[in-house]
Amino acid sequence: MQSTDRPFWKPPPSTRKDLRQFGLLFTVISSAIAAWMFWRHGVDAATVPAAIAAVLLLVSLVWPVPLKPLWWPWMVFVNVLGFVNSHLLLALVLYLIFTPIGWVLRLTGKRLLDRDFRRSRQILSEGGSLWRRRETPLLDSQHFKRQF
Repeated sequence: MQSTDRPFWKPPPSTRKDLRQFGLLFTVISSAIAAWMFWRHGVDAATVPAAIAAVLLLVSLVWPVPLKPLWWPWMVFVNVLGFVNSHLLLALVLYLIFTPIGWVLRLTGKRLLDRDFRRSRQILSEGGSLWRRRETPLLDSQHFKRQF
């Protein structure tokens, strides 16, 4: 079974490389949180996230296997989030961009394909062709040598 055929709650088996990358990612995130807390609140507030970052760095570089119980829920969350985001973004693009453009084109009577499908069916049923004669001649081969 390929990884794209898996359900969200069943991520592919983890490798040492995956666990190491996971640990390093959360090391960077913990370090960023520690830096922000140090900048905003001082050393005392930044010690816990800095210690978490140090432990994560050590574990992910030396022996990343203990990170597996944390990796699995993260992968489930990421897979669900990716599915929802991609479908949500596609729906938003369709309904907020392409649908209004289609409505405006229909209201103005503009046909981007320059094709009447009812007429096309009639031509095809009579044994005709939908090919059109080229109005301009083909470009000569020298045109393609100087494209800019």
